Amino acid sequence: MDSIEENELYKRRIDEQIKSGIDNLIASGEIDEDDFFVNADGDKMISINDEAGDTIIFNYTKGLLYSYAGRLREE
Repeated sequence: MDSIEENELYKRRIDEQIKSGIDNLIASGEIDEDDFFVNADGDKMISINDEAGDTIIFNYTKGLLYSYAGRLREE
């Protein structure tokens, strides 16, 4: 596996961990539908803060990190 493949695998794992965390917060009632917003493409998005206080914007529809601490996801 080359470094590009390793990087993509790492990104997928991060996406899965964030989605799982959001799913757990939904299940516990800590977040609900009112916490989500819809982007211009019609995707369901959410903005949350991590433990360090950095803002994570996550595309829940696609299951992908959109930005972290103001930095857009690199494709």
